[in-house]
Amino acid sequence: AVTGVPLSTMIGGGWGGGSVPNATGTQEFAIDTAAVGGSFATGGVRMNFIPKDGGNRYSGTIFATLATEDFASTNLDADLQARGLPSVGNIKKNADFNPGFGGPIARDKLWFYLSGRYQMADLYEPGFYNKNANDPTKWTVEEDPSRRIIAPRRFQVYMGRFTWQASPRNKVGLTYEQESLCFCPDDVGPEAAPDPFTYPEAGNDRRFPLQRFIQVDWNSPVSNKLLVEASAIHRVERWGDMQIQTGDDGGLSSIDPRMISVIESSTNTMFRLNNELNNSWNKNLHYRGALSYITGSHVFKVGFNNAWGYHDNETYSPESIIPGYGPAQGVQYQFTGGAPSAIVLRSHPRTAKVEVDNDLGLFVQDKWTTGRWTLAGGLRYDLYQNSFPEQSFAGVTFPRQSNLSWHDITPKLGATYDVQGNGRTALKVTLNKYLIGLGTLGLFDNAITSGPSPVNRLRTTTNRTWTDANRDFVPNCNIYAVAANGECGPLADPLFNTIQGANDYDPDLLTGWNKRNYNWEFSAGVQHELAPRVGIDVSYFRRWYGNFPVWDDRSAGPADYDLAHVTVPRDPNLPDGGGYTVSVYDLKSNRPLSN
Repeated sequence: AVTGVPLSTMIGGGWGGGSVPNATGTQEFAIDTAAVGGSFATGGVRMNFIPKDGGNRYSGTIFATLATEDFASTNLDADLQARGLPSVGNIKKNADFNPGFGGPIARDKLWFYLSGRYQMADLYEPGFYNKNANDPTKWTVEEDPSRRIIAPRRFQVYMGRFTWQASPRNKVGLTYEQESLCFCPDDVGPEAAPDPFTYPEAGNDRRFPLQRFIQVDWNSPVSNKLLVEASAIHRVERWGDMQIQTGDDGGLSSIDPRMISVIESSTNTMFRLNNELNNSWNKNLHYRGALSYITGSHVFKVGFNNAWGYHDNETYSPESIIPGYGPAQGVQYQFTGGAPSAIVLRSHPRTAKVEVDNDLGLFVQDKWTTGRWTLAGGLRYDLYQNSFPEQSFAGVTFPRQSNLSWHDITPKLGATYDVQGNGRTALKVTLNKYLIGLGTLGLFDNAITSGPSPVNRLRTTTNRTWTDANRDFVPNCNIYAVAANGECGPLADPLFNTIQGANDYDPDLLTGWNKRNYNWEFSAGVQHELAPRVGIDVSYFRRWYGNFPVWDDRSAGPADYDLAHVTVPRDPNLPDGGGYTVSVYDLKSNRPLSN
């Protein structure tokens, strides 16, 4: 967050985004680890950036670092190489340059602060480049031991802030920041299973060519007891795992259109071309307002926050010239032991759109100090609503569709006791209820924000066997026909490119009160000051969660399950020492799972 307003693309629960902190442009980093107040719906660790305002004197700062591969050691020895490890990952070059400068435009009235940041984080990945890269006549990998795989990273940040003291009781700030990032190429070398080892020509350029936010904030101490504040951020981000185009690693800056992606199943390696990319546009507006009333014993606050967001994501792959078909997207060959064995088909291109109509929160909270006790309490109301704008796929138009409309009320409670009355030792206890973060594109537990979209419910991947009898690497068949023909077997999924048999969502789940995933957080701890500016904090945390969504395969009936009986081993740690029988139902192995 920046001055209390979320700095996010609203992806992955509302907090995703590729923004890189700009240290010299920041006056203060405030970190909350627990007991987040009523101003936010979600809990957990939260970082708030307070930008530098400048001031009545000119001043600046420069931060710089540099590290090369000579600064790093390696444990690669002859023994590891003999066992099949040709190279290891390591630093190639890391650098960070972060200057900032500011001062007065009009003394006591108008100030500025300008800053920027350039980062380089180039890494060596285990493995070598493919000598046959970008050669449409070659269908094998020949590694070049003289060229280790490089994964470059580049970050640029440009930031400016202007602060205007409009009157003794009114202060206005304007912050503008623009960033660009490029991990080019990315997803190369070994990946976590089950993802394949990917040669650089089959990687992607993970680019953020545009990241921009504009923030306006205002605060007004109306009196010595009353403070009014408001702030808004408009953010635009374009990012994607895009086709190879930069050549930052000293490799390819374009791919021959005759290249077709290949995945070798016997070694789980991918080469020649990437087969699934994306280009994403994200726009959002976050705004908040609050009124604080502060007396000697009370800190009372009431406020709101709201957000609108838009996500537009195109999933695609580079066009390959498929013999007999011409340019096509979403076609990948699968080899087994160097011979074609299957064709993988994907629904490319397709574009999914999600819009957040409201992410509204209203809250009231008070902190009351009486004697050695400080008691805190708050209440928050949340309304989350989103929808899917009109969108189309393969000539079919899907009209605008409402999705979630969820209401929740969450309490916030806390107490602090000053043990000695001198502020050096405090006992703290809190109990708060939080909600799962929601935004545009959902991931994992919040996938329901985008999962019901008709485009996201498409059956987007299938395959078919392929026997390339003449080894010409040309599929002599109609690769899109459902039935077996020519050299190709039938489509593994005859409902490919449709939403038939896709997951359905219970309409009752999509609207109403208390449907949103939540967690309760309890904490208890002690803080003690050991010396000025030195303290110790020991705490216990307990969290429990609820409102998990459940999938029900309604296509399966009692006859589709086998009843099995399992005898539990004897173990004193089990109820009654174990030894009892557990009966379970198991889905029959000859019944295909529903999508």
